[in-house]
Amino acid sequence: MDRYQNDISGQMVEGSQRVQNEYASPPVKAGSTENIYATYAAVKAELEAARAAHDARVREITQDNPLDCDANALPSLEELRLERARLSEQVRHHKDEQDSLALDIEGLPGAAEVYQLAARVQRLEHFAKRASEYVKDALPQEIEKTIEEDRRQSSAELVAYIEELQNKRARILKKVTVAQESISRRRAGNAIGGKRDSQDSLSPLEAEEVAHTEENKGESVVLHEKIMKFRSIRTQLQIETVKQKSESEKMEESMRRSIRNAELANSRDARQCREMNTHNAALTTTAQLLMDQLNVEHYGFDGAPTSKQLLEDRKRREATPEPTPAEYQQHARRTSGASHDSRQSHTNSTSSIQSAAKSSPMAMKRTESQRTGDNADREAQEGSSVSHDHQHSSSMGSHDN
Repeated sequence: MDRYQNDISGQMVEGSQRVQNEYASPPVKAGSTENIYATYAAVKAELEAARAAHDARVREITQDNPLDCDANALPSLEELRLERARLSEQVRHHKDEQDSLALDIEGLPGAAEVYQLAARVQRLEHFAKRASEYVKDALPQEIEKTIEEDRRQSSAELVAYIEELQNKRARILKKVTVAQESISRRRAGNAIGGKRDSQDSLSPLEAEEVAHTEENKGESVVLHEKIMKFRSIRTQLQIETVKQKSESEKMEESMRRSIRNAELANSRDARQCREMNTHNAALTTTAQLLMDQLNVEHYGFDGAPTSKQLLEDRKRREATPEPTPAEYQQHARRTSGASHDSRQSHTNSTSSIQSAAKSSPMAMKRTESQRTGDNADREAQEGSSVSHDHQHSSSMGSHDN
């Protein structure tokens, strides 16, 4: 089981090493931004595949019976410890390189502005995405729900009022029918019994029914006018509903245009971020080349000190105060009276004073693969621009003289 875990750990370390190498490799030119994203996607897919294989292997090991494996086929404990120490050292080395590269990137000019701009672009993209989802999913449903509720409420109110009017009309018609029947009976009685005076023939109840019938006729006219009025109000409400629907469609179209403009602005900001990242990458490459040249000029090809020596030298120079102009003049007066034989010592002392006055060229500790990549980039640049190489060689010659 330990051997399987070590194999899986080795696969994970190898995947992380590929990610670190891709992340810590020298920046490419501005025209290959798509290649960077493609490489990043490929490495990310490999890492996810390695993680999936690791999880599957762990599940297989935990679910299987550990007593089925051959104990003689397992490596010794000392070999496993050595392999673990080697992998730990390799992971620590890659972590140090990653931290160093992250510090260098943070120290570049304009990195804070790029981070702030990227954060603003991310927040704007999130807002635009949420607004698009709201406009696409929630807003039409809310508009339809509101329109449906308004339509249902208005229809319910109209139906209730119409039912009330119909009930009134039924009661009035019933009263009118009763009055007509009483009038018919009265007329029939008058035809049989002879003519009588109308005022004498009408009983108080019949007179009340006649008056009530006349009143109901007037109310029937008023109710008919009210029905016509409410029909016109209903038509007007329908027209307003159609108008509001068209206005909501216009508002939705306006919001879509705003979202499209925001997406265009996001794409423009993203392009500016990519351009700034490319520019920063070019500056990082140039600065690294200059630091390598300074290390070669200062220490030579074979005399480069270790990181521990550079750190101790830097601490010693930070503890030593910088020379004043008076010390420079005093040193110049002492060296001007020296003989021709002390020319080399004068040169060495001047170089030591100047190197003490300057900041230490603390370049990053580069690996062999990174140096090979830097040399390849430098040869490509030398082959593409002859005039730039000529100026560079002349400046190097003047510096050496």
